[in-house]
Amino acid sequence: MDISKFKPLVFNGQNYAIWVVKMEFFLKSSTLWDHVQRKIVLNPLPTDPTLAQIKLREEVLARKAKALSCLHCVVTEELFMRIITCTTAKEDWDKLAAEFRGDDM
Repeated sequence: MDISKFKPLVFNGQNYAIWVVKMEFFLKSSTLWDHVQRKIVLNPLPTDPTLAQIKLREEVLARKAKALSCLHCVVTEELFMRIITCTTAKEDWDKLAAEFRGDDM
């Protein structure tokens, strides 16, 4: 099954509890959840890195960007303006949670 064919629910500020569960599993299935759950810090490459080290770093950076982009794409423009200054998916996630957690519980 190709997960790229699925579209997560766009969050408009309502029903946060439902959206957050759907997004968590969408991000997990896309192998992006680790970037939302915790801030991933990349150590600098050694002076003479191996090809494997370079490739791994590039993969982590790509997943980091995908996770942030994914969250940007699943909120309305109004909500996007509230998270636009965040530089990581974790920051986006935490900022939305701080504002909307408990809105409908």
